[in-house]
Amino acid sequence: MPKFLWIVAILLFKISFGQKNIVEYYEYNISNGLVDNWINDFEKDKNGFIWIATNDGISRFDGYNFINFSTEQNSLIPENSSFQDIQIHGDLLYAISYVNGIFTINTTNFQVTHLEKRGVVSLYKDGQKTLTYFTNGLLSLKENNKVRSEKSFGSETLNGKLLLVGDYIYFNKSFANLYKLDLNLNILSKCKLDESENSFFLENHPSLGVVIGTSKGLFREKNNSFIPYGKQDKENKFSYYGITKECNPFYIINYKTPFMPMSSGFYPFTFEKTQNTEVRTVFHLGADYWLIGTNQGFYKLYIGKRFNTQIKDNLFDENQIRVRRKIISLNENLFLIGFPGIVSFNLKTNIQSFVSKERKELSNYDALRIGNDIYSTSEGYGVWKFNIQNNQITQITSPIIRSDAYYYCMYQLDDRHVLFGGKGEFVVFNFRTNESEKYLLKKELEVYDFEACDDKYQILIGTNKGLFSVNLQNKIRNNKTSTIPYRLIIDPGARIKDILRHTRFKNYWLATDNGILIMNPNLTSIIKKFSDKNEISNPKVTGMLEDTNGKIWASTYSGISCFDFESGRKYFIMTKHGLVNSEFNYKSFERLSDGRLIFGGLYGYDIIDPKLFNFNISNTKIILAGFKTEKEGESKPSKISQSSLIEFNTGDEDLLLYFKTTDFNNAEMYAIEYKINEGEWLLLTNNNVLRLSNLKGGKNKLKIRLRDSFSNICDEKELEIWAKIPFYYELYFYVLISLIITSLSFLAIYYFKRMKNVEVETKKRISMDLHDETGTILTRVLLMSKSESTIVKNLDVFQSSLKEALFSLRTFMDSLSGKKGYLSDLLIELKEFMSISFRGTAISAQLSSETIENIWLSAELYRDIKLCMYEAIQNTLKHSDSSKFDVRIYQKKSCLFFEISDNGETNFSLEELEEKGNGFRNFQKRTKRHNGSVKIELKGEKKSVYLEFEFPLN
Repeated sequence: MPKFLWIVAILLFKISFGQKNIVEYYEYNISNGLVDNWINDFEKDKNGFIWIATNDGISRFDGYNFINFSTEQNSLIPENSSFQDIQIHGDLLYAISYVNGIFTINTTNFQVTHLEKRGVVSLYKDGQKTLTYFTNGLLSLKENNKVRSEKSFGSETLNGKLLLVGDYIYFNKSFANLYKLDLNLNILSKCKLDESENSFFLENHPSLGVVIGTSKGLFREKNNSFIPYGKQDKENKFSYYGITKECNPFYIINYKTPFMPMSSGFYPFTFEKTQNTEVRTVFHLGADYWLIGTNQGFYKLYIGKRFNTQIKDNLFDENQIRVRRKIISLNENLFLIGFPGIVSFNLKTNIQSFVSKERKELSNYDALRIGNDIYSTSEGYGVWKFNIQNNQITQITSPIIRSDAYYYCMYQLDDRHVLFGGKGEFVVFNFRTNESEKYLLKKELEVYDFEACDDKYQILIGTNKGLFSVNLQNKIRNNKTSTIPYRLIIDPGARIKDILRHTRFKNYWLATDNGILIMNPNLTSIIKKFSDKNEISNPKVTGMLEDTNGKIWASTYSGISCFDFESGRKYFIMTKHGLVNSEFNYKSFERLSDGRLIFGGLYGYDIIDPKLFNFNISNTKIILAGFKTEKEGESKPSKISQSSLIEFNTGDEDLLLYFKTTDFNNAEMYAIEYKINEGEWLLLTNNNVLRLSNLKGGKNKLKIRLRDSFSNICDEKELEIWAKIPFYYELYFYVLISLIITSLSFLAIYYFKRMKNVEVETKKRISMDLHDETGTILTRVLLMSKSESTIVKNLDVFQSSLKEALFSLRTFMDSLSGKKGYLSDLLIELKEFMSISFRGTAISAQLSSETIENIWLSAELYRDIKLCMYEAIQNTLKHSDSSKFDVRIYQKKSCLFFEISDNGETNFSLEELEEKGNGFRNFQKRTKRHNGSVKIELKGEKKSVYLEFEFPLN
């Protein structure tokens, strides 16, 4: 993780090589987010979170980030609240304070409750039973939240421990006395301890029974008394004493030095960076992991075995150039070959010595051992032989091998021949006779490695231009230079720097600058390629080794990658795992006789023991530790929440998501990657806090995956995040507005067209009505006006006709004005019209109506009913020669009925009446446009006309 963040990682390697244990620790304090530096107690909940009691509140730690509970975050907690002890029961954490009593914190929803306001020394819960020891000396036993028994044990105190085992209570009070009580708090026995002893814990150990840790050591109950167990120290005073479930004690001496158990004794942890450190408590996380609480923060500590160790060849000055290349192993000795010479190293004694002092300037490149001799190539200085027994180094020359030759690689072909590979050539050297043969290749070819096939004289050659094959059978002649046929097998487009043939699968592994290629045993195709960042630690591969179980280990420019070809798993080993090198050198690798693997790099040599390496797939899971929102400009800190619904106002605030792993012990070794919707996978940095802003509105998918310490994916999750945006930014808002505009446009067009149609229809109707009615009347008046005698003779008729025309015009004007009226108003007008129409005639008129609701009529219906009545009256006056005119109006269900009849007579048939004039046709038109009907009948011998109008009341 980045060095400038809140976590400070320091690796301490106590012995350079051959060490059995290694120490690694991480330091945390208020600068990392801890609520207070003074640590009093630790607890671990069921989800793997660590809870920390301090002198100023409680902190929850997930391995990356802190969530604090103090007066700043919760007003229920008083200022400077010091908590001496914390316990977790189910989802509740109980925080005990000498001053403020007991607080509970729900570990799932962070709800804080002030459970007990009186000062408390100690608390113990067992199911429904709760023991509480108050600072005033009162001991209380509650069962099902009801007080069962209480008893005072003296004056105020700040020391005491409680334990409930079955029907017995163990109670340590004020240093010296350890009581055994019954459930009524009666004293059954009392154990006298040394007056100077201070107790640190009291528990029912699964193997040892009831034990108490004191400043004098550990004591266990036996035969109703307590006897010493484990380490006892009369000279020093234990300031803390505990014991693991495996019965391994751990303790602190004089508040200064904590001691943790190891396979061989105890490891004393010393504080090299901080001064005046006071160690308060030790918490065993499990296995080889510990928490050490001090007055200056706390430490997470690892003490255990590593699968890797280092050799730091410190014979050279720091400023002196040191190039580490070939490694030759012989029994317990290693010969480290490179520049500026050959160094021997003893694996047991760790003694190093410079053995090639005669040629200090010699830069060795590649080497191999034959018997007691090490043959080595060099950079521009030919080939050399070093004798292990007498430390003599001599140069090998021949007519073929020049003294300034530069060979990149060496390979032993058989019991007498060695191959040297150089630029544009390779040499076969007979080390028994010192004779050699040179074979020329293309000048641009640089030979970096050889590997024999099943036929050992069928040789593969790795070069800068691909993989070639050559057959040396019956072609080795002495002191000759000649060309030789060779065949290109594959050109990967990069240098092939190492060739390895798998002993079991017989496939070929090619190390290149672009990763590793695996070819089938017949060398006809590539069956696998490792080049992507998720497939190999770095594509620039410097060498490969096969371990005793068939796994391939490849050194690269960024650590070491291990490949299990059979299972398909891969492991990336880096400096975070304890490697001294991040970049390794070409040709610098060797498998030792005990199966360990050694690789040389820029800063020394790394030795890996595959037997100690953990090849198991991690079952670690990723957990959302909480989330919160932040708004720019707001100074008030927001609380972290835990909920299945994650939402925020995108664009207006940021969403912070906190992630952790279930492996708290190795939290720093994991990597978390994320992608949003269909984006790219990105590495989550910033202490595994993901900050999101300006997401697209609506539901977003967040995918999270966890890579273990060796880069294998061990867990993957998908979360839904609801990004809320103002409604006027939502897509549906724009769609709705578009629909409304479109609908209004269609409505406007529709009503415009309808208005035009209504206007046209109204004009037609007015034209028709005026022509049929008013026009007829006025035409009759016009004809009468042509003769003065006719006017005088028919003056009453003339005047009556003019009144009819005026009435008709007024009716049209009323309908056009859009007025409406009640049916009662219509009846009054009809009676008035009938009185005027039949005045001066022999016809008696009567209008009767049954009880009718006071109905509101539309203007058009009002007008058409009046016109129908007018048309009927005119027909009676003109054609019937009747003496009686009756109108009956009634309502039936939702229809209005008009019945009109007279006692006149006619000689016309019904068909002739309908064809004679426009009267009957007008009835049908006016009723039809109101979805009504008219029925015409001829009744009696006189064939009197009977009309029945029906108008629906909508």
